[in-house]
Amino acid sequence: MSSFGPENEGCTCRINFNGTGSISISDSFNASSITDDGTGNYRVTTAVTHANAHMCVVGSIIGDSSTANRGTACMGSSGAASGSTTVAAISCSAWSAGANLDFTDVCVAFFGDL
Repeated sequence: MSSFGPENEGCTCRINFNGTGSISISDSFNASSITDDGTGNYRVTTAVTHANAHMCVVGSIIGDSSTANRGTACMGSSGAASGSTTVAAISCSAWSAGANLDFTDVCVAFFGDL
């Protein structure tokens, strides 16, 4: 049985950040920066270069300024569209609001070959 680790498509990068106001990283592993691209839209740059742009990017969201917006989605886009092996676009929205929103607790993880 082979070992499981980042070189075998394990989690290569993760980040937890506050996406409201002046965005700030709360905790991370192999994440070098985040960029605010407008309401509910962010860019995460990894500190590692993936072997190709087909990494899997997943995320979750907790909380915003309204208790009504509890059904949420966080969608990550791998670098496949742009050819990037280090950057992913993140979009966060509330199903109840039907629009992108900024959230207080955004978690994103990358999986892929290094």
